[in-house]
Amino acid sequence: MNKKTFSNLLSKEKSKFEASVAKFRKLNETVQEVSNEAFDMYDLGNSDHIPNVSRVSSSTSGGQAEIIQKLDAIETRQKVILKFLRSVDGRLTGIEKSIKDNIPDKAEVQAQSKLLRECHVIVSKTQRSLSRITGDLEDEEYTELSAELPMTSEVDVRFIEEKLLKKESTEAMMRIMLNAKGFKGNVDGVLRMLFSDELMSHYNLEGRINKKPLLKLKSVGLIFDIFADMDKNAICEDLRRYVVLSHNRLKQKRYKLKAGLE
Repeated sequence: MNKKTFSNLLSKEKSKFEASVAKFRKLNETVQEVSNEAFDMYDLGNSDHIPNVSRVSSSTSGGQAEIIQKLDAIETRQKVILKFLRSVDGRLTGIEKSIKDNIPDKAEVQAQSKLLRECHVIVSKTQRSLSRITGDLEDEEYTELSAELPMTSEVDVRFIEEKLLKKESTEAMMRIMLNAKGFKGNVDGVLRMLFSDELMSHYNLEGRINKKPLLKLKSVGLIFDIFADMDKNAICEDLRRYVVLSHNRLKQKRYKLKAGLE
């Protein structure tokens, strides 16, 4: 039984009880009136309100019969009242039982509250764990690293590489890269988030032809962890393709810029 249903039940029982009390009062007033009528037939005098039988003459035999009739009526009323009171008592017992059956005791409430708190803790920890994986949780490390991306200069590269010496920064970078990867992400999308085309013009995969080696960067090394389900050779091919495409994009940008100036 839910709280609303129980409240309605209790209100209904309260109304019935109040009606029963009103009925009881009415019966009690009737008994009082009959009692007063019966005893008013005597001159009670001042003898502690106790009628003196010796003062009742034989001429009052008719009045005595009427008194007996009134007393019988009082007795009948008293029986009705007694029956009514028993009914009220039974109803109150029913309400008490209903309360005990439908309202958990203090120990049960405490146990349920404790269980609820434990559930909240578990949910909180789970959400935090998921946030660390998906990148939804933006702590200080996460915010600081995100502000430096994409890297546009060697100064940025050195800053990121030094930060990745710390476990906290590495975990934050993993979250950033996972965010960039998305549900169906690819290596190219993560690399575009990490490097600008201008910076990438100084790099290739192995550091050939007076270029810097991309594979030696810690940030690039994390890509192999992010795409752990892919073959390493396939990841290297994606890295190589990204470098070529990045160089081509930069050439096109420079050509368009030059053409625009002319």
